[in-house]
Amino acid sequence: MQKANEMIYQKIKANRPNLRGNFINSEKVKQMCDLKKQHLDQNIGMGFRKVKIAENETDRLIRLINDLLDLAKIEAGKLPLEKDWVEIDEVIETTLYSMEGFLQTANVSLAYTSGQCKTVEIDQDKVQQVLTNLVSNAIKYSPPEGTVTVTVSIDKSNHLKVEVQDQGEG
Repeated sequence: MQKANEMIYQKIKANRPNLRGNFINSEKVKQMCDLKKQHLDQNIGMGFRKVKIAENETDRLIRLINDLLDLAKIEAGKLPLEKDWVEIDEVIETTLYSMEGFLQTANVSLAYTSGQCKTVEIDQDKVQQVLTNLVSNAIKYSPPEGTVTVTVSIDKSNHLKVEVQDQGEG
């Protein structure tokens, strides 16, 4: 029995480098698999980001096309307005609040001043669309740490007047 154990011991001792090499190779395979999995996860994440970017750009293009169609309707005098009596301050504050992220990213502050106007008859969606366009352009062209000022008042003809000022050139 001892002679059999001695023979097994000698065979294991003689094959130890081969066994160790197989273990090292299996570790390398495991590391390569982990790297491939990590790479695949990153590619899937990039794919999702690219799809989200494409979706956002598609939405932006649809809005742009709708804006162009609205412009053509305005020029033709055929843009339907859905007027309703609303609190103008609420409409403007809601619109400006929706732009907070853009303001922070651009490092631009916002000043809003409201006059005596309270309730006005307007197409709320159209006013928000125009105001969003004006304020986003003002933010885009303002220098960092600049201020965009929005002022609301009633003019001498009793019309609503909304002014958007920035500190950019032009």
